[in-house]
Amino acid sequence: MTTSALMKSILHNSIADGLYNEVVTRNSRYYYYLGKTVTWTDDLTPPYPTDSLSYEFSSRNDIITMKEIKPTDIAYVIPRYNWTSGTMINTMINILQKFRVLI
Repeated sequence: MTTSALMKSILHNSIADGLYNEVVTRNSRYYYYLGKTVTWTDDLTPPYPTDSLSYEFSSRNDIITMKEIKPTDIAYVIPRYNWTSGTMINTMINILQKFRVLI
């Protein structure tokens, strides 16, 4: 169990590093876009994207606006932790030690 979690973490870091470097060195261009809203037939089962050419064409036809992602638009971030009232400071210290932050 621990090994697979470690592999996932390493893989996530590798993908993040690769994307970051591609954007910063301008070797590749990445874009984000906003598209038309999609109606759901049921609130509990939203439409699921499919790996098909017709889905890709449909998604591209629904683009409303698009922006290139620039090096100034990206940054490394740490996972979000939602705090609750009464949480002891030890929790914060444990999280900071996980990311090797000196206290």
